[in-house]
Amino acid sequence: PLEGREYELIVRHIQCNAQNRNRLYTDKEELEDMPPVEEVNRSFLSKVYPAHRGRRKIMERDEKLFVNGYESDTLQIIQLLKEYSKIPDTVFCAFTEQSFFSGDIGSDSEEKKALVSKMFKQSSVSIVTGAAGTGKTTLMRILCQAYRLFDTTGNILVLAQTHPAISNIKRKLSPIPGCEYRTISSFINWAKQNSLLIGNYSM
Repeated sequence: PLEGREYELIVRHIQCNAQNRNRLYTDKEELEDMPPVEEVNRSFLSKVYPAHRGRRKIMERDEKLFVNGYESDTLQIIQLLKEYSKIPDTVFCAFTEQSFFSGDIGSDSEEKKALVSKMFKQSSVSIVTGAAGTGKTTLMRILCQAYRLFDTTGNILVLAQTHPAISNIKRKLSPIPGCEYRTISSFINWAKQNSLLIGNYSM
């Protein structure tokens, strides 16, 4: 049943590296005796709807193979993050500082409250890293509480890689209203205005 579908398997391997293994670029040496990439595209793309061929085309650069559309999307996301990273949210920072001072947002961690208060002073993008058990999810809960008080109508979108991770976060953030919980894959083609995006990743 695989006869005549060898090129599809090559493409599938490259796609799986990007989708399931967080590897946008596949080393060419992983695919032994791979024919020229032009030949792969000619066979594979002949079965793809014409309007989608440009995005699904396999590209080669410096002995690396990748899906054209995947790289384009990634570069676009990086560019947007760069633009947002240059825009501070001083209004939100001032609000959180006042809310902590007045006791509107409760937390037994002065360190985390201080961190939330200054997270967006210089950028609208913030990345929090740390080993398991260091309080990343607790920090997310404080941040969500602050944003909910700051904007009672906006949506808070919480993303994670897997359904178990979503269930864990949902349990810890509940009952903060206005939160939506999704895996990253289900988030594709879904967007709402005025959303705070929080991503949870395990390294």
